[in-house]
Amino acid sequence: MNTYWLIGPDNTYAQVEGAARRDELASHGWTATDEPSGSDRVWMQHDVTGAISLLPAAALEPWQAKGWQHVAPPTTKTEQGYLVVLPEPGEQSPPAAATETPAVATSPADEKPSAKEQKSGR
Repeated sequence: MNTYWLIGPDNTYAQVEGAARRDELASHGWTATDEPSGSDRVWMQHDVTGAISLLPAAALEPWQAKGWQHVAPPTTKTEQGYLVVLPEPGEQSPPAAATETPAVATSPADEKPSAKEQKSGR
């Protein structure tokens, strides 16, 4: 099966397998192109979570090592999954999973005095 690089009407890139998929995307305004580079945005999908995101071409190798693989661009709402914005390599990691409880910061004014502090008048 042949692999093709395509560029879409919104100037995003995708790597697709097979002439049938290439031709299908051509009907949505995608055209064959050279491999992207630098800050060109490429459609990728995480192989475990199913998340879909656009990543800069220059950063593909580190993200592929984290389970992100090339994916054809979404063409319908149901195909999109959920979009995750990822930082550039070297920046802060993606946010923690939604199942984790975030830390809640409190100021001293928000805290209630202990029984001992109440008796001493503080």
